[in-house]
Amino acid sequence: AQPFRTVQDAINCATAQKAILVRPGTYTQNLNVTGRKFEIQSIGGAAVTTLRGVGTTPAVTLRSTGGKKTLYGFTVTSSGTGGGISVLSATQYRIERNIVSGNFSIATGAGIRVAAGSNGDITANVIRTNVSSGAGGGIAVESSIARIVSNEITNNTSGGSGGGVYVISSTPTLSSNRIEGNSAGMDGGGVALFASASNLDDNEISTNSASPVSGDGGGLYAYSSALTLTRGRIGSNSAYRGAGVLVERSTPTVTRVQFRGNFAGPGGGGGLFVFDQTA
Repeated sequence: AQPFRTVQDAINCATAQKAILVRPGTYTQNLNVTGRKFEIQSIGGAAVTTLRGVGTTPAVTLRSTGGKKTLYGFTVTSSGTGGGISVLSATQYRIERNIVSGNFSIATGAGIRVAAGSNGDITANVIRTNVSSGAGGGIAVESSIARIVSNEITNNTSGGSGGGVYVISSTPTLSSNRIEGNSAGMDGGGVALFASASNLDDNEISTNSASPVSGDGGGLYAYSSALTLTRGRIGSNSAYRGAGVLVERSTPTVTRVQFRGNFAGPGGGGGLFVFDQTA
């Protein structure tokens, strides 16, 4: 068969349940994958295959309940303001082995945004140097289910909470991730959780920072959440209060976690700060 001129052309013409294979190169376009089951996979891997978005919409949008949407093996970046990958109302999605970097969003989730009742997996990606003027520099999960496993989430920035990962009204699992060097203008330099039932296991959460003026939870901030924190290392994070982890009005269970070298400002609480709740 003859190759298509653009990736979007291939998506538009493909029948359901087809794999779309993409040759190495840089593809400057905003992809919209909706309605049907698709697996979009690069042949050569993320190092040599780039999806570059433009304008005010995300570089890649995976949308609707029409079947599992898979994005595998790309660098996803954008010169616009819409962010990298947006997942909306997708009851099955898989984002795997991508490099999501250099994206900017004026809303939430500059690298990856998962919202509107989506359910799926974010696995083995490199998510770095993304900037959100709102919350969630690296990843934002809103009213959805996300299994976030074995990713490198590094050097992302948010103007609000959740420099690395921001979660609200959701059920996330974070396992075996490296969450490092992220910063938030408010709370949760590494991870910020709001009104969520969250399970974190065996993560490395280090050198993240929340606002030194008023920010809580340099490594992790949880508000009004059920938090299970197991194994892993939380070190060298900084914040005004609760440098390693700050848990507020939440129900935490903390088991076999190493806290080391976290630095709090005048608010105190270098390692673990439990506020307005009995641990």
